[in-house]
Amino acid sequence: MRPGEESSNIDITVAATLASFSVVGRIVDGETGQPVPGVRCRLVRIFQGRYLSVGAIPNPTNAKGEFRLESLTNGTYQISIVPQPGAHIVSEDVQFEIRDQSITDLIVTTSGGASISGVVVFEGTSGRSPRERLQQM
Repeated sequence: MRPGEESSNIDITVAATLASFSVVGRIVDGETGQPVPGVRCRLVRIFQGRYLSVGAIPNPTNAKGEFRLESLTNGTYQISIVPQPGAHIVSEDVQFEIRDQSITDLIVTTSGGASISGVVVFEGTSGRSPRERLQQM
């Protein structure tokens, strides 16, 4: 064909668009029940037993500990908080399923994290360097 020529008997099929839904939730302190602002979350899609990272949610939780996810399709997901440097909070992963409707009340509960510090002392003579032994651990 040349520019400007017309063609006939051409069928174009457009695939149906997938319905998408939103998830609104909050991150709360497990001890006090208070909202946890400024926390970033990570979303994972679970499909046929595989965990497929969707990625970090771009906006941290607001002053009320709220987060919002948009444009999710039917399926199973898992959300967790992203550890922040210097902040010692963790959360259990929360799994949820979208089935033809948005979710408006997902709660992620945090608990106090911990840190460990100290000195590693290698005993015995295995012939390997301390670096090799530490990497094997």
